[in-house]
Amino acid sequence: MAWVEHLHEGRTYKFAHLEPHTEIFTRPEIKGQSSETFTVDIRYSDHCFTREPKPGERYENSQVYKSGERKVRLFYPKRHELSKMLPDLIRALPYRRPQHNGANGNFFIIEALNHDGEPVTYVVIFSLRKSTKGRMAMLVETAFFDEPELGLPLPEGRRVSFWIILNNTRNNLKIKL
Repeated sequence: MAWVEHLHEGRTYKFAHLEPHTEIFTRPEIKGQSSETFTVDIRYSDHCFTREPKPGERYENSQVYKSGERKVRLFYPKRHELSKMLPDLIRALPYRRPQHNGANGNFFIIEALNHDGEPVTYVVIFSLRKSTKGRMAMLVETAFFDEPELGLPLPEGRRVSFWIILNNTRNNLKIKL
């Protein structure tokens, strides 16, 4: 999918950094187990740079991101700016311990970033599924910063190794909650 440019307050925003891409993650040899390679096709949803309108919120038509979907999503410049870090955050998953989002069946990381001189709690929620011919498909479902006025709760969950997430997805095994 190619993202459509968005004109907001006289500025054109582009989304090349969120185009689908493939990452190859190689787990190093550990405890006598040989290294293992995982090929993951990564896509991003428009929730990484848009938000849902608040109930009763009035907005300009120019704020609406035209994604071809029926539901209204408002372009959010601060989310767009933070989304530029997403590909690097995804590449760094092997060095992190994502958390399992319980019954939702997805995973998340929470980053404490310094954006424009101020700390920002940044939540990235992703799902992973087995795809074709030994590949996997990751969807970055959403990425948002903690803004209490938007009413988005921070997820909670048990930490799990990214290698376990990849292995269990490839082998159709559940992650124990």
